[in-house]
Amino acid sequence: MKSTNYMVPNHGFGDVNQIPIQEVSPDFLVELMEESGSEQPAVEVNLTGSSDEGFRVRYEDTTIGYLEREEAAAYTELDWIIDAGLRPLVTARVTMVEFDGEEWPSFDVELPAPGLCVPVNNPPAERWAMLPGTTAAAITQFQSKMDVFPESAEHFLVTLHARRFFGRRSVNVAVDGVQIASLSHDDAHRLADTVSSYQNSGLLAVARAYYCMDEGKPRLVVYADEQSDDKRAVVAGVAGADVFADLLHASRRRQCRTKTRGRCQRSDHRRRWRKPRGLHLFRG
Repeated sequence: MKSTNYMVPNHGFGDVNQIPIQEVSPDFLVELMEESGSEQPAVEVNLTGSSDEGFRVRYEDTTIGYLEREEAAAYTELDWIIDAGLRPLVTARVTMVEFDGEEWPSFDVELPAPGLCVPVNNPPAERWAMLPGTTAAAITQFQSKMDVFPESAEHFLVTLHARRFFGRRSVNVAVDGVQIASLSHDDAHRLADTVSSYQNSGLLAVARAYYCMDEGKPRLVVYADEQSDDKRAVVAGVAGADVFADLLHASRRRQCRTKTRGRCQRSDHRRRWRKPRGLHLFRG
């Protein structure tokens, strides 16, 4: 039985790291460029193995190369994905680089900075569905009661909640059940119908979000596209929550093994993974 893919974001989460794929066949690159009609095609590839040994890169179930151990060592969260029974799905792109006065193709995996490949918090316990998309909705104004913000860049799962007040539509943004902000008027207008359709179906609309400090001020960017009914996101629900729980479970297990150099006690392990890391990152 094939494992479920876990899509690792490659853009919109800060600077993009380009890690060269080693020992790729030149014939493979030529074929890829010819099929795409572009000199810089991008494809999705899976990573297997571990950060300790260097990840193997697979395209359509065939190993095409690997990432060097030195380059892979910082991405221990990809180990968490694999330990949870998932397959990291990442973007790989052909770029032309100059060497000795000539241009040569380089095939690179695109990843966000280490620590941003997976969200820091669990999805909601209620039934939910992921809002896919790459359209950015930037938030710089937060609830006035918010007085403590994360200091480092983070990858969050947020829930969106549509409401109508005196004929005006708004979309609120929450992290771990706590409302932290609202979308701008334009972004709310763009997403209100989609979020409402999820709510009317008994689902919470979940989206990925990137948080950082921008010139000393907090900034959250939510990524979501409006959708028609025929392009409804696959319902994640309880099964999806289990996937993310397994992912966080695996991360805690690896962290515990690293710290204790031995087995993690069950009682401490269960206590830790049930409390998402992102729960208290935003405080009011």
